[in-house]
Amino acid sequence: MTADEVMTAVRSGTKDAKDAWAKVDALVQEFDPEEITRLVQSLLRTPSPSWPIDSVGRRVLHLLALEPGWPSLSLLLDLMQLGATTWSSSRLLESLVAQRKDGQEFVAALPHRGRDFDFFAGLLHCLVCRGVDFTREQAVHVFHDELEERAHPLAPLPLALTHVERSLLLATHHVDGSGSALHSAPKPVELALVRTVPLRNVELPDELELATRFWTERESAGVLLKERTSPLDLRSLPLESLRDDRVQQVKVDPGEVFARLFQAASQGGAYTRGEYDAFARLSAFRSLKAFCLGDGPLEVDPLLVEVDRCEWWLFFGGKFFADVAWDLGVACIRSDGITVVAHAATDTD
Repeated sequence: MTADEVMTAVRSGTKDAKDAWAKVDALVQEFDPEEITRLVQSLLRTPSPSWPIDSVGRRVLHLLALEPGWPSLSLLLDLMQLGATTWSSSRLLESLVAQRKDGQEFVAALPHRGRDFDFFAGLLHCLVCRGVDFTREQAVHVFHDELEERAHPLAPLPLALTHVERSLLLATHHVDGSGSALHSAPKPVELALVRTVPLRNVELPDELELATRFWTERESAGVLLKERTSPLDLRSLPLESLRDDRVQQVKVDPGEVFARLFQAASQGGAYTRGEYDAFARLSAFRSLKAFCLGDGPLEVDPLLVEVDRCEWWLFFGGKFFADVAWDLGVACIRSDGITVVAHAATDTD
């Protein structure tokens, strides 16, 4: 199979690109880097028709990302440098490569990180999201130090999953697309809830809504209570989403909250793409920090101590929520017992 044969199929004007896809599959399977590069260069030079070109270019990248081994990864990096990320974002490609959970391949490839430092940073934390533990890999610690020296956004994240990250739902990627993983509404428990009147509002950082920013409807509130109230009826809080007697609430552990924040950030909403796994991990931690600590830089270790001192609730139901696939209501009673932070978000198709 040659690049010219693929381009002939692309230009054939057929209603779909299945013939071109089959030829691309054969070309990548034969793995001739020069021919694959020639194909990508030809695709980049051809302005129309755009849909077949985009679909074939994207397929080349996804096939290489899903293929194990340094030769495929090396060629993928070359094609990204040529401008092929016009067809598929670097963050999505990081998630595709990481799906194979090959930590040793990553370690072996680290000497080449200078070719695309940001890609390696994202791939590192996509692999961690998939359960790869790099805490004993000295080469990865060196790379992590470089992230800190450059003040890279992902530098605060640890090299292995923490106890609040054990319930992550990750999308399943394949060459033709991705399958979403969504959380269902938790089972409510009947409780004798106590209503109260908040004393005053508490200022909240913008990061509180960071993880759910891809959803269309969001609202947040922070209040100070006169005294500890348990179990607090969340309908006491000044949120439109809670002004409905149909709202239900359930107490959860912080890992349940983190998983839902991560899913919202990673997979996006009905008509918006998320930011994929590495940066979703960052957004989820930053939003979690906003719930229980407020503003300030992200320091994961003290945050993990604090989240266990807080009380966490999910709420759901009522007219605010679209009740399709993208609903989230979270309330955190901070460790002082009287500061309550709540956030609700929803999206619909």
